[in-house]
Amino acid sequence: MSRGGAPQPGRWNSAGVLEALKLPFTTAYGEAAGIDDAGNAVGWASDGGYYSPVSAVLWRPGSATETVIDPCAAPGCDNYPRAMSRNGRVAGIRNGSAYSWTAATGFVHYSSLAGSTYSSAEGINDAGQVLVIDRVGTQYMASLISPGGVLRPLGTLPGTTSTGGSSINNLGQVAGHGQ
Repeated sequence: MSRGGAPQPGRWNSAGVLEALKLPFTTAYGEAAGIDDAGNAVGWASDGGYYSPVSAVLWRPGSATETVIDPCAAPGCDNYPRAMSRNGRVAGIRNGSAYSWTAATGFVHYSSLAGSTYSSAEGINDAGQVLVIDRVGTQYMASLISPGGVLRPLGTLPGTTSTGGSSINNLGQVAGHGQ
């Protein structure tokens, strides 16, 4: 969905109808990036300026209001939720650092691989395993972080030097690519 080219968050309901999700504050655009089995959607909102803050937002079905789970207020602050598990766990990136979030625990930021300059949580499953992508030099490396915070690099495919991942299932299997 967009208004004049600016992305607008939306959610397809069980009847197959795309419904617009309300943007918080004075934000002009945003995106819903993950959804759980209860229909809660998570994403981001911003006013669109180059250094404008990007806030993490939670939209609940049947609610006329949204919940800002991270009201980034400082210029340059950014929070991009990337995924949501079936039981409401959120994974994303805030100011270049991977995190997970639940209403009960709040934000949990993760350690990254040695030499990493950027880390993004791309997926999360119901057990709390998090798929993380780190940039180390010019390479990207996928890792799994256990619910206890233990980081395990996933390695590379034969003939490749970088790995990427986009999702993790409840068996701990990751979908991704080598390059």
